Amino acid sequence: MKAKLITSAAALAMLAMAGTAHAQQTVVAASDLDVRAGPGAEHAVVGIIAIDSQATVLGCDRVSGWCEVEAGTVAGWVNSDFLDELGPDIYVNEGPVDGAVVSGSIDAVIDPAPPVISYIESNRYDPVVIESEISVGEILPGDIELHAIPDYEYRYVYVNDRPVLVEPDTRRIVYIVR
Repeated sequence: MKAKLITSAAALAMLAMAGTAHAQQTVVAASDLDVRAGPGAEHAVVGIIAIDSQATVLGCDRVSGWCEVEAGTVAGWVNSDFLDELGPDIYVNEGPVDGAVVSGSIDAVIDPAPPVISYIESNRYDPVVIESEISVGEILPGDIELHAIPDYEYRYVYVNDRPVLVEPDTRRIVYIVR
C-alpha cells in the first residue's frame, strides 16, 4: 500500500512539472513592470522589467490574473494585464494561486465593440491615480467617478492613464483598454 502511494505521488509530481514546462511562453512587457515576490500587489517589488523587454512566463492564474515570470536575473510575479503577446494556453490552473489576493471573479469576458473604445478614447477624463497595478476583477473605491457610455451597460474611468470599463453596480473592473 505504501509503495502505491509513493508511486502515485511521484507520478502526480511528474505531471505537475510537465504541465508547468509546457506552459512557458515568451511575452513582452507593455510598460515598465514591477516584478513582485508573490502573486499580488501587496507583495514586495523584487525587480523591474523595462517596457518592450521580453520575459518568459512560467504560468498564470486565470482568476487572479497574475503570472510567474523570469527576465534575465529577475524572477517573480507580474500582473498579466501588462504583458503583450500572452497566449490563451498559458494558464496552469482555473483557480487562485496559493497566496494570491483575489478581488472577485468575472462571470463573462467582455469584448467591447470598436465604437465603445472610440467613445472612451475621444471622451477622455483626468485619470485617477491608484498606487498599485490595476487588473480585471479589482473593485474601485466608491469615491471614484464613473462615466456613462451611451447605450452601453458598463461605465468607464481612466485609472493610472489607462481607460477601464467598470460594472456600475459592483464597481468591478471588467476590461482594461490597451
